[in-house]
Amino acid sequence: VEMVPELPARAVTLANVRQECEFAAARIRQRVQGGARYRDMAVVLAEPERYGPVLRLVLDAYGIPAYFAGVEDILCKSVLYGVLTSLEASAEELEQSWVLRYLKSVLSPLTPEECDALEHYAVIWGIRGSQWAMPLTRHPQGLGAEWTQEDRQALARLEEYRSRGLTPLLRLHPILQAENTTGEKLAGVYAFLEETDAPHRLEQLAQEMESRGDGRGAQEQEQLWDILMGA
Repeated sequence: VEMVPELPARAVTLANVRQECEFAAARIRQRVQGGARYRDMAVVLAEPERYGPVLRLVLDAYGIPAYFAGVEDILCKSVLYGVLTSLEASAEELEQSWVLRYLKSVLSPLTPEECDALEHYAVIWGIRGSQWAMPLTRHPQGLGAEWTQEDRQALARLEEYRSRGLTPLLRLHPILQAENTTGEKLAGVYAFLEETDAPHRLEQLAQEMESRGDGRGAQEQEQLWDILMGA
């Protein structure tokens, strides 16, 4: 357990998902015993599909009531999820899976089609880590393929996607990796939010939900943003 001196928070590293969920449940129970209410607490998951089923079982075992309906959709389509995936990508040294999760989030500078094309290239050539900061030079179709004019044009498009999609994350990564103060790291995160136009994207997402008659979803997006800004 590592205390964060400038914030009322601590970072905890445990062996597996089960232990992490049990730690969260124990903390919830402890706070309730101290006078807190269940409805005043929330558990935010960066990977709902991985943690959700385990968390359900653990909370049930601890006798803790919880509301899960719609959690996965809300988180995966939220600005907060985009922030969580960008932080995890930085913590994991720009591991391919986390970078791609970020690029698929609502904070991504890329369209879904652009992201799919870049993901295909990244998987073919195993792009990860510091390779994300390097220009793309290899054949879009893989090893041994003959170069055509169309291939060169496709590679130029992919390189533009890489540059546009990764630039905000590549600016954030060294700030979080360096031995900066918590305040300096938070300033880097806020700069990242400005560069990715997070407030405007949140507004657009809420408007889309409102137009579909999902007023509750729009409200939950704003609540998640308030959680982030209050961190």
